[in-house]
Amino acid sequence: MIESELTRLAGRERVAAALVARRWSHLVGPELAAHTMPDAVQNGVLTVLVRDHIWLQQLAYFRTEITRKVIHVTNGAIRRIFFQVGIRDAAALKPRSDSASLETVKAPPDTEDVFEAFHRVARAAERRRKRLEV
Repeated sequence: MIESELTRLAGRERVAAALVARRWSHLVGPELAAHTMPDAVQNGVLTVLVRDHIWLQQLAYFRTEITRKVIHVTNGAIRRIFFQVGIRDAAALKPRSDSASLETVKAPPDTEDVFEAFHRVARAAERRRKRLEV
């Protein structure tokens, strides 16, 4: 019930985009965060802008670990990550109109409880689904 209400109010990808934006530095570490920026989520794919090709190559070593963390934090709302060279400066980034852009998804600080409730409901739904599969 809470999950459907959250989906109705904000959309699952918009909630996932806000979660990733808020926790990006924690997910990838401060050094990678300084050279990368989550940009948009569309159809379960997170696009991450990377400063240059050197950092893009560095990310290849961490792709699996970062993807695993993002899947966990978003409870599967984001399933893949696409890295793209494209950061020149933060002001040059523009939100995409056809996706859940992270620049337009600024969660107010008091919604942390809503995000935690979303995670609890999603985990419970996953446990129920696994029990039914057995």
